Amino acid sequence: MLLAAIETSRRSGSVALLVNGELHSRDLADARRHACDLVPALEELRREAGLPSEPRFDAVAVGVGPGSYTGLRVGIASALGLARGCGAQMIAIPSAEALVWCEARSGEELVVLLDARQREVYFTHLRRAQAEVRTLVGPSVIAVDELAGRFPARVPIFADSAALGELLAPDDAARLRTDARPHARGIAELAALRLSRGETTPLDAVQPLYLRPFGSGKSLPS
Repeated sequence: MLLAAIETSRRSGSVALLVNGELHSRDLADARRHACDLVPALEELRREAGLPSEPRFDAVAVGVGPGSYTGLRVGIASALGLARGCGAQMIAIPSAEALVWCEARSGEELVVLLDARQREVYFTHLRRAQAEVRTLVGPSVIAVDELAGRFPARVPIFADSAALGELLAPDDAARLRTDARPHARGIAELAALRLSRGETTPLDAVQPLYLRPFGSGKSLPS
């Protein structure tokens, strides 16, 4: 099994290859998130894994957000191009699930908050299981003024903006973390587990998880 994974929901993207259970991954600088740069990055991982340079994958996985409007479009377009070109199986993974897979232990819960602009946030509450990630609440868009009381006690809160801490109650802000992001490693590992159970995503069903129409509202300060 040769599986390619792409995650571009945040400012810095990443790619990964899963080669018969062996994982290879690479972070991408902001300037290398364009569609024409993702495939060369995967080819670099091919060489690192000692594989021949040929456009073949058995499966392609992609993070579908929510997150960066442009980043998601770039990542999904690249993943669909690879899958169609190789006749590969396709699987779409919500990006917050990849974050929880990498950052939580089995049985732990996390809340993920993302700046959705217009004084709103994307809110998701998830639990890491031994071989899966379960969504408990969300994903949904919530006004920042309505966040009070939504956070379960003692559950870490992962966010993409430190400014969100200023909008939370002190006890909630103390649990805020901004040191992690969804990564292609998590996309690849979750995809492999789901593919082993026969789960795939039809190509025409792979869509960015925007949750609401794209707008140009002002974002929170970083």
